[in-house]
Amino acid sequence: MASTRITVTIDNRNDAKLFLGLVSALKFVKEVETEESPEQFLNAQEMKILDERLEDYLKNPDKTLSWEAVKSSILKKHGAGN
Repeated sequence: MASTRITVTIDNRNDAKLFLGLVSALKFVKEVETEESPEQFLNAQEMKILDERLEDYLKNPDKTLSWEAVKSSILKKHGAGN
């Protein structure tokens, strides 16, 4: 008998846990796999910091540094061989 794979996206982590619990309890469900999107690997405080930095960048794009400028500063401060 052929099997069918179904993909479901649930934005709320608590709802996802509830859904997985319900689906896993069904006798005809043979396998349940989960995959979290990258933003779910960050906690609320980390997301807040990223949101603040993005907002600051959008308001002040001229305050940014290129990777070359950052790299040069690091090499000057810490040396190329350290």
